[in-house]
Amino acid sequence: MRYFFIIILFFNISFSQDFDIDFDKYMLKSPEGQEFWICYMRNHNDPDKVTDNTRLHLELFITSDKDANIIIEIKALKFKEKIFVPANTVKNVKISPQAQITSSEIIEEGMGVYIKSDTPVTVYGLNRRRLTTDTFLALPINVIGQAYMAVCYNISVQLTSQFAVVATEDNTKVTILPTVETSQGRPGGKEFEVILNKGDVYQVTAKNQPNDPKRNDLTGTLVTSDKKISFFSGHQCAYIPDNVMACNHLIEQVPPISSWGKHFYIGEQKKRSRYNYRVVASEDSTVVFANNELMGILKAGQFLEKNVKGEVQVTANKPVLVAQYSQGFRNGDEIGDPMMLLISPTQQFLKKYRFATPVNGYWEHYVNVVVPTSSINSLKLNGKQVPRNVFKQFGQTRYSIAYLRVNYGTHQLEADEPFGMTPYGFGYDKDKYDAYGNLGGQSFIDLIEYRDSLPPEATINQSEIIIRDDRVSDEGIDKIVIISSQNISYSLPNFSQGVPQISMAIKPEITGQLGKLVFNAFDVAGNSQVYTVCYTVDEKTNQYDFMVNKGNVNCEKFGQITFQLFGKVSQLSNSIKITDLEEVEHFGEFNSKNSTTGLVGAGFSFPLKHNLFFTSRIVLSQINTLMESPDSITSKLLLDNGQFIDFQESTQMKFDLYNFLLQLNLEYYFNANIYSFAGLNASFFSGRQAIINRKINYPNFVNYPETLSKIGPQSSIDLAELNTINFGLNFGVGFNQKISTKIFAFSELEYIHNFSNLLQNQNKWKYNLYSINLGIKYLL
Repeated sequence: MRYFFIIILFFNISFSQDFDIDFDKYMLKSPEGQEFWICYMRNHNDPDKVTDNTRLHLELFITSDKDANIIIEIKALKFKEKIFVPANTVKNVKISPQAQITSSEIIEEGMGVYIKSDTPVTVYGLNRRRLTTDTFLALPINVIGQAYMAVCYNISVQLTSQFAVVATEDNTKVTILPTVETSQGRPGGKEFEVILNKGDVYQVTAKNQPNDPKRNDLTGTLVTSDKKISFFSGHQCAYIPDNVMACNHLIEQVPPISSWGKHFYIGEQKKRSRYNYRVVASEDSTVVFANNELMGILKAGQFLEKNVKGEVQVTANKPVLVAQYSQGFRNGDEIGDPMMLLISPTQQFLKKYRFATPVNGYWEHYVNVVVPTSSINSLKLNGKQVPRNVFKQFGQTRYSIAYLRVNYGTHQLEADEPFGMTPYGFGYDKDKYDAYGNLGGQSFIDLIEYRDSLPPEATINQSEIIIRDDRVSDEGIDKIVIISSQNISYSLPNFSQGVPQISMAIKPEITGQLGKLVFNAFDVAGNSQVYTVCYTVDEKTNQYDFMVNKGNVNCEKFGQITFQLFGKVSQLSNSIKITDLEEVEHFGEFNSKNSTTGLVGAGFSFPLKHNLFFTSRIVLSQINTLMESPDSITSKLLLDNGQFIDFQESTQMKFDLYNFLLQLNLEYYFNANIYSFAGLNASFFSGRQAIINRKINYPNFVNYPETLSKIGPQSSIDLAELNTINFGLNFGVGFNQKISTKIFAFSELEYIHNFSNLLQNQNKWKYNLYSINLGIKYLL
């Protein structure tokens, strides 16, 4: 396999969005550091003759966002090298193959690889023979601890599982409790001790027992010390599963037990049909769930393994370690080979990552990204927003997952909330027996004390209620108590105490009638929350649907009343026929010349049934209309020069009134956006004033100045005959657009027909309005 590296260039340490955590009791840690102690475990077998196909390649890859001066030293090999790493670059350092630890249960004095930098750096190690390769993220001294458990795999032909310890201080007492018999005959289940000095390496391999592969697996071995140690775990070259060829070297530097977690999200591996995962328990009575199913109750050091396809959510009531394995080439996919990577718990998620894919070649590179669903729109890859449609919800959880294919080179991922990512790749063609995968980066936190103080959450997903208790400090759901139910039938599933999510199916007993379901959700920590599910009209769809709200609420009022505020612009089409109006001397027809109206309106609506709503509105309008009636006869006008010209006048009436319009409408929604409406209205005029004046129609007095004196003065009259209240009909169509959960924008085209006569006696005044309404609706 061609060598490769995965480099983290930037760490922006950030914690979970769960605010029940007391941050003062946590210590944030980063894989960046200034001192590292690592080692290289045995990779396959050393050949009798070294060739290009069997040669061992040991390498380091070092990067930093600042210029770094670094010293690398292996005391036993008298190896010491000083290097300079420019900021934002990657430096590759070759290490002698003699640094490989091939022994078992022998103290290899001074064989540890020491790395010291004058500024924080990130370090990756590579251990490669052709077709058997793996990498690991090196952990600095400030991250490592004093208690570890091994994660390995079963026997593979004559190759077996292994782990190694590197001491960081002199006189370090290391206590080892192996789960199976070691290659040097130390029995499983019995402790033994070893004293190491600074830089010493101690490697342990399992006894080769081909007839019982599980007795060759050191997974779950407990290793403790009185001083800080670096701990490495894996396999010389493993088949995964046991009966699938071919093998590959497995190695990871394992984080201390203090930084394990309880909530994990494992994505599938693109181009592969299946994968394996293991969950290792650190304490007795560890209850493990996978996709809301109880998988087992483990004792300290025990593990469970599953061969699966698709995504898996793993939760536990106590800290666990989760490892994912790709399967061998011969599992039917005929691509890639085994690899082992550790899955980061949600408490270690970051907001930003920078990583590099392997060197160029016959590879397909991917990155699995697990993001809080609420933060999908903020995720960016190399500065560009990742399309929302590439995500899918991760089961019933609060997270979503995307499988992103990336090119060869360096990449950056960032989001507004902490998220997890895992880069990996598979070879094809000439590299078809190769695979790589590694933890993309994480924060390391020592959990000192925590308390689950948040109750379960409940959401609606179509016709089911999803109840969750799966945040960082959550301990899972204890029980669901139904308080009352009217017109809603429900199916509450059986579930094990501590499950992170449950789904409760619901349906109305009578469609189109109000329903209500009240329940109390309890978690294992004793927190509880009452929820009310209402079967009522959903303002987003204008159909009867289910809604959930905290507390015991009144469903008749919940989510149904909508307040609206809008502006209005109208064009008037109106006419007046005067036969007996003492304020106006001119009789005849008056028609519109320039008539506009509009101002503002407000109202409210509530559903009657399904998609039918009742709406009440009051509109304030300023009616500014000009009407004109020409004289029915023309005359001859004698000018001063003795010339006769044709002459005609007309009477103009101008109204500038305020009008209050009360509307009672029924609205019918065809879908969530489009609706029609119709109703009755009553209008009230605030005044009776009109302005009367005479106007010369022709000739133009600009050409005939003598006619100017014929224009009569304006006069203001009070129309006593104007009715106070008038009635009409209105109808139109509208369009809704959701802006937020409770706010909608709307626009309407409306026609108002006034069928009342606005004037008394034999006089007639009717008008029609053509309006555009633009406004906002707010769901109360």
